[in-house]
Formats: sequence, structure tokens, C-alpha cells
Amino acid sequence: MTTTIALFGCIQLTVVVAMMILRVRRWSVAMRVVALLVLYPVAAWPFAELSAAGYVYGFTSNISVTGLILLIVAALSILLDRDLVSLRENRVMLTLLAGTALFFYPFALGLSYFDAYEPGYGSQFFFALVIGVAFVTWLANLQWIALCIIASCAAYLAGVYESMNLWDYLIDPVIGLFAVVWLLGRPIDMIRRRSGRTTTVNETTEDLTA
Repeated sequence: MTTTIALFGCIQLTVVVAMMILRVRRWSVAMRVVALLVLYPVAAWPFAELSAAGYVYGFTSNISVTGLILLIVAALSILLDRDLVSLRENRVMLTLLAGTALFFYPFALGLSYFDAYEPGYGSQFFFALVIGVAFVTWLANLQWIALCIIASCAAYLAGVYESMNLWDYLIDPVIGLFAVVWLLGRPIDMIRRRSGRTTTVNETTEDLTA
């Protein structure tokens, strides 16, 4: 059961990355459906000893429950050519994941005497803190984030993965790295957008004064 779910997460990651590389979202509806029906078996089908997802699993290990949910939503968004989650919630989610990754992984790798990974092993205080974050996000009209946290906690209590650490259900290196790269790229993106707006305003002004 745990291995199946872990492999499904890697299959989902492989499919979403392939869809992004191929720019499937620009295709017609029929072609997007065909792409999805083809990519899933290809990702799961063994080549030589392992499938493409199996090789991904060798590098990434388990995809967190949060990451799995994000990947499923990403695949559906590409398939339907519409965003299933609001831009505001996506930004807040990625900011929280990036902040968590920047805090958690340096400590977990032993760069400090504080072991951030240890509270994930059955600490009632840490579990209550995570539930508290879910409650706050729900009150802040960030229900999507709250549901991801609650789903991760439920999977942890059910022992969906082999890991007994709550952190492994909340975040993983893949989604953490993606969020950090997104966060670091935000200033560049904002500068480009402002530059584009300035150019548009200048062009409009020139047209009006011509």
C-alpha cells in the first residue's frame, strides 16, 4: 500500500513535468486527454529494470501528501486549461512552502544543533501547532491550504507512508525546491511586469500625443 502510493506520487510528478515540457496546455482538449492517457502508462511502464517513475523515486523518495495534491491539481488544471485554485492561494501556499523549506532543510541537514526533523516524530505540541496553522488558514479564507494540511495530518495518522515523521507528509525536497525557486524568481517577475506596463504606458502616451 505504502509503496503503491509512493510510486503513484512519482508517476504524477513525471506526468506533470512531461506535460509542462511539452506545453500540453496549449493543445486542443482532445489532444490534452490523449496526452494524459498516454503519459500515465508510459511513466508507469518498466524500461529495463525500472519505470520512469521508479527512477524518479530513486532520486526523490516519497512525494509528500501536500506535493501529491499539488501535482494532481496541476495535472487537472493543464487538462481543463483553467486554474482550479485562486492565484492568491497559490502564492500564499508557495510562500509558506518556501519559508518552511528554507527553515527546515538547513536544520535537518545538521547545519545547527537544533534538529527540526525530530519534532515530527510524534510530538503532540508540533502536531497541535500544524493543526493550528490549518485552522488559521481556514479562517483567512485559505481553505485550499487548510485542506492540504489536514489531508497530510490524516495521512500521517493513518500511516499511509512508511515514514513515521509528520514532516514527510507535509513537505518534500521536490516541492520545497520548486517553491524556493518560485520565491526567488518573484522579484524578477515583478520587475519584468512593471517594465512591461511602463512600456505599454509609454507607447500609449506616444500614440495619444502623436
